[in-house]
Amino acid sequence: MVVGGGWREPEGSIGGAVCRELAARGAYVAVVDIDGEAAQATADFIATEAGKSVVIAGDAATPDGAASVIDQLGGGFQRIDILVNNIGASTPGGVSEVDVDGWDRVMALNVRSVMLMTRCALPRMERGASIVNVSSIAAWRPGTTAAYCTSKAAIEGLTRSIAHNCGRSGIRANCVRPGEVLTWRTFAGMSDEQAESARATVHGRSVLGWPGDCWDIARAVAFLASDDARWITGEILTVDGGAALKRAEIWPSEA
Repeated sequence: MVVGGGWREPEGSIGGAVCRELAARGAYVAVVDIDGEAAQATADFIATEAGKSVVIAGDAATPDGAASVIDQLGGGFQRIDILVNNIGASTPGGVSEVDVDGWDRVMALNVRSVMLMTRCALPRMERGASIVNVSSIAAWRPGTTAAYCTSKAAIEGLTRSIAHNCGRSGIRANCVRPGEVLTWRTFAGMSDEQAESARATVHGRSVLGWPGDCWDIARAVAFLASDDARWITGEILTVDGGAALKRAEIWPSEA
């Protein structure tokens, strides 16, 4: 199950790529997104790639919505082996400027959804199951968006708490911390000139000399969800092309 799994053009999305990567590796994927059309776009790709999926439109940031997502699984998913929490939203402003209602919305979408979906999914998870949450390098290299940076740091703390609480049940919880990757969100509202500048900026962040994309993050998520990571829990995996080594100022887009 991938929460926030909708695919959006032109550059795709982390959640959509995670769904497609897991399906390519043989998983039967529940694509969960508040935007049913985006979820269906992911499912259409999976179908053309000979994978299996089901679309679930729901709001994972409310108690009733999260419970409804699990209920919609029906009998086809008696067991949840993988839960990926990937919802991400932001609102502008540092601590002195941020709108309070916007702050609360970001915390609900980014953090409360992880707690609610994990709590609702756990009864269907057995020993060997894996939870992977998606945070951001903004969690420890903050920029100008106070709510986003704080929410992503909270996700990392919550991940460790889940790992500690669920370890005795044989359920693992880890977090992928993406660097700045080029997704649809990067280019929202940008002119062609701004988009080209954005590409150049992201390209320059990596010490490897090339930018990352949603597939780099998807493969990291798939690894942590797999049996290859069976003795890894409570960890934060940074996937940023070595950008942290350069200690560059974070770019305003949310990774």
